[in-house]
Amino acid sequence: MGANFNVITFTNSLIDLNRLIRVAKEKGMNASIIKVESVKNWGFEELATHDVKISSNEMIRLLDNERIIIVEGKCGTYKCGMIICKVNNVYETSFSIDTAYKQILDSDTINEEIKPLYDEISNIIQSPGNVFEGLLYAAMGVEVVLNYSANSEDFFHNNHNVLRWLFGKQKLAESSYLKDYQQVSSGIWDKT
Repeated sequence: MGANFNVITFTNSLIDLNRLIRVAKEKGMNASIIKVESVKNWGFEELATHDVKISSNEMIRLLDNERIIIVEGKCGTYKCGMIICKVNNVYETSFSIDTAYKQILDSDTINEEIKPLYDEISNIIQSPGNVFEGLLYAAMGVEVVLNYSANSEDFFHNNHNVLRWLFGKQKLAESSYLKDYQQVSSGIWDKT
């Protein structure tokens, strides 16, 4: 098992899983959901299994009841996963894929080989009227560690392994928070 490539989004509204799968298929990715579960906490208490075609309304109900949703899926022949939780009325969605399935993903820099993939994911996230409505922030990288905080300084200083930041509705208040990053286009900052 390799490291995980992560895309983590923070949004004002829940990402519709079924719509996300449709968008992925439109982009040529053979994406599917294999299993949907929810738990009360990270101790995996009260594990419950849900229909793979779970509705957004059901997901919102689970998240409003402080449950964590775990989605197991496939993207082509690669296994992938998604964890969705709600923190302070912000939806955190963490997508991951094991880099052992696609070695190109296991990189601690955005090099010329991996840049097209980062750009494609960024385009999907930032495209108008997309699945990621209400985007505040998104982070991409390998083994990304971060916790949402309404305090921008805490949020940007207490993270690890973020190679790219994307900004939506939540604009960057101070570029000094991203001193190790360079703005590469509107709303996109890459680690230098």
